[in-house]
Amino acid sequence: MPIYTPYFYIIQEIETGKYYAGSKYSKQANPNTLMQEGGYITSSKHIQAIVEEKGVGAFRVCKIRKFETASKAYDYETRFLQKVDAKRNDKFFNMHNNDAFLAYDPEWRKIPDKNGITSYQKGGQKAAKTMCEKITDGKNVYQISYEKAINKNLELNKIRSKKSVETKKLNGVYDLVSQKIFGDNNPSKKPENAKRISEGRKKYISENREEWLGRQAKVNAKLSTEKDENGLTVRDKHSLWMKENNPTRGSVWINNGTSNLRIKKGESIPDGYSLGRIKKIF
Repeated sequence: MPIYTPYFYIIQEIETGKYYAGSKYSKQANPNTLMQEGGYITSSKHIQAIVEEKGVGAFRVCKIRKFETASKAYDYETRFLQKVDAKRNDKFFNMHNNDAFLAYDPEWRKIPDKNGITSYQKGGQKAAKTMCEKITDGKNVYQISYEKAINKNLELNKIRSKKSVETKKLNGVYDLVSQKIFGDNNPSKKPENAKRISEGRKKYISENREEWLGRQAKVNAKLSTEKDENGLTVRDKHSLWMKENNPTRGSVWINNGTSNLRIKKGESIPDGYSLGRIKKIF
């Protein structure tokens, strides 16, 4: 983890002898990276252009002074620039003395406090808290705004869902969840939950039978027509697997008029049962 150390610095262009003074106080502040390949090359566009043309070796670091807080580093930089009048001093690249930066200036608001929180972040946290706590018709501002966005852009929900799935896969969330609910830990395996899920499914299908049959038809069509790179559909692959792994091979269905039971071929049929399977219709 990078060391957060606000600091003031002076660098000098070797060829011309001109200086540039500044301070670094963002969360990435680390004096060890100053004027290093891949490190911090000041915020000056002019210095950056010279480095891009001649490389970081065109400058040498003359001074680094470390501070405990960002504001102290910034204040020291301001006092130094004003003392040498850098914006009018031909020996400096600086185009200002920090005299235009006020408390409400965007640059000043980027300075972290002793806890590493900037003014922008404080504002964001306050706004987020307000939007969560402000409830209208049982919904907070975030929820209301999201519903409006969905109504205006029906594709937004699909895009967000897809992105969420991709993020979870990337972070291994699905693997962690699978481990957590594997086997007996799966809540749906508990008798009370299994019964509730089953009853809920039966109720939904009975109340929405036409919609359910339509969805089933689409699923069946997809399973039977869409092929993979080997030219096999899902049903094709299932058939191949079942030929080798079918756990019901060598068994038959029997029923007692209300429930089904599978027994091995050749076994005697219990009293009250007959061959065949009752097809359940929800």
